[in-house]
Amino acid sequence: GLAVGGAVAAVATPESGQNGALARAMRASVTAARLGTLYSWASMRAPQKSESAFSADAALKADRSRLQTAHEKGAAWVRRTCELNGGVYVKLGQMLAQLDHLLPLVYIDALRPLLDACPAQTWDTVRKVIAAESPRLLAEADIQPKPVATASLAQVHRATLKEDGAQIAIKIQHDGLKKHSMWDIRVIQGLLMVGARWFELLRNMEWLGEELESSLRDELDFTLEAQNCAACAQNLSASDTTRGKVVAPVVAKQYSTSNLLVMSWENGVAVDDVAGIRQLGLKPSDVSKLLCYALAEQIFVHGHVHCDPHAANVRVRRRDDSPTEPQLVLLDHGLYRRLDPGLRLQYANLWQAIARGDRDDIYQFAKSLGVSGEHNVKMLAMMLTLRPWDIIEMDRTVHNTDSAVHSLVRGADEISDDVRKRVQDFVLENNRSIGEVLNAVPRELLLLFKTSDCVRAIERRLGANWSWLEVTARVSARVVADHERLMAHQRVESASSSSWWSLSHLTSRATLFMISTRLAIERAVLEVRLALFSAISSASAQPSVPESSQLETETSIQAA
Repeated sequence: GLAVGGAVAAVATPESGQNGALARAMRASVTAARLGTLYSWASMRAPQKSESAFSADAALKADRSRLQTAHEKGAAWVRRTCELNGGVYVKLGQMLAQLDHLLPLVYIDALRPLLDACPAQTWDTVRKVIAAESPRLLAEADIQPKPVATASLAQVHRATLKEDGAQIAIKIQHDGLKKHSMWDIRVIQGLLMVGARWFELLRNMEWLGEELESSLRDELDFTLEAQNCAACAQNLSASDTTRGKVVAPVVAKQYSTSNLLVMSWENGVAVDDVAGIRQLGLKPSDVSKLLCYALAEQIFVHGHVHCDPHAANVRVRRRDDSPTEPQLVLLDHGLYRRLDPGLRLQYANLWQAIARGDRDDIYQFAKSLGVSGEHNVKMLAMMLTLRPWDIIEMDRTVHNTDSAVHSLVRGADEISDDVRKRVQDFVLENNRSIGEVLNAVPRELLLLFKTSDCVRAIERRLGANWSWLEVTARVSARVVADHERLMAHQRVESASSSSWWSLSHLTSRATLFMISTRLAIERAVLEVRLALFSAISSASAQPSVPESSQLETETSIQAA
């Protein structure tokens, strides 16, 4: 105990450079040791079970109580360590805070504040970084010394260009972070590897260290973020659904570097600020649906996906050309994943099977993504929908397809504590299965789970919990139908002869007509179903309004 106390005292003050990296490693190791002792002690003190059913029940309750106490202490220690170490460790805490499907709820609740509260570097430090990276910017802009947003990897300052008065946002990477981040990552990966050997909670979670390394490699290169921002804007403008309705900042390339990113300043209220949205004369349900369409089309249509769309990274304002309609601004384009067409089609087919409640198709398309086995397939479906399996899969000898989709969509409204607990209980009982799923699926899908979790969290706050499932069903159906139609056209072209009136040509054309007719009917039926489910869900939606709202909130990139 004296040795542990001395080690904690020795690393109590955050430092930079190699000494700081060593201090962070010691602090993380001490926390890991304390967690190991805590959970081992909680397990060892479990009372012996009596043959009496009453005694066994009491003992089980005592076990759960001790485990809950251990979770509460452990969650507080992990959060404190992330806060003290900063940088990569805060990023790790943010990733853990969004793993609702993996960790006990007490950890999720304890770590969620890390999404918004991060320490800022001093203006003197920031000014030195700007002077080294872009001296022209320092000369041509009046920069506010106080940051408007701070996150794990960077902070944002507002500025005004002296020449024309244009408002800009300057995202500055934390000084020294890139140089020493790999050391921190290696320490985290080592602790996860050791922890996985000893604790069921961390079993099969070594992928988290790999994903952290991959994500940071992208997010610490601001030139890549600038490219992602431009590609996102192009894709949004190419779609009738999002053109003019969802936008991204414009990057000022003349000032930007790999460690500093300068963009247009974008006004708006937070996407989950229900009171602020209503004061703008907008409907929270319209905001939710628009966000869902933007991200669903990124996943299924464009294959270029924003993987960190939490509330701090999305702003809402009125459209200039239509003041009663919302316009969204997507911020922080550092973390993206590209999906190839084959993977997008497989993923769309799986979502269609889930929407139909079709057990056979769910198993088939889950297998195409590398997931097999009854427990693992159920777990994958639950991770995608955050719904218990009995809601997802309906017995088709009793219920028709309409009932299956209705239950899934209505289940979205009923995201009660009881439903959430049922999902969590299943997760804790099948921790090994979760690890097998995460190790089996293509690596690109890991961050799609995070994207889905972010969207669901936002839509719950907006009181429109049906949007993501409804929109995902609609967009994935469109992608599957477009692919089938394309394949039919190709078959017609390969089978047709040069003569229009030949039997093979007429047969191919008739086949194409029948396929197109079937797809049109299926799409119409889906639209009618979803419209009905949307109306039913909207009638019961009760958005939560924050106690305070700042209508004039003006912020830019949340540098997660």
